[in-house]
Amino acid sequence: MDVKIVDGGSYESKFTFEAGADLVTVPGLVHEMTISAAVEEAEKYRKAVMVDLLGVANIHQRVAGVERLGRNTFAFTPPPTLGVLAKMHSGNQRKRLER
Repeated sequence: MDVKIVDGGSYESKFTFEAGADLVTVPGLVHEMTISAAVEEAEKYRKAVMVDLLGVANIHQRVAGVERLGRNTFAFTPPPTLGVLAKMHSGNQRKRLER
């Protein structure tokens, strides 16, 4: 199952997790409230949210905004030319993997 949530973060995440998904993807271009709502649902179901940074002009600003939510597990996937930056909440470790 591959779900990308652009609005209705809580509503869409709830049904996706209830259908058995372990992860939902939210484009980094959406409003932070949508991401926050998806994260809140993920916490209820002990699941994860991935924020896709494809097309985001200021990646560092978006990552900082999502990190302020401070909850759950996040994985960030920037454009391929920038590599992959992942932040796993367990230990707040960051890894940068170059392609």
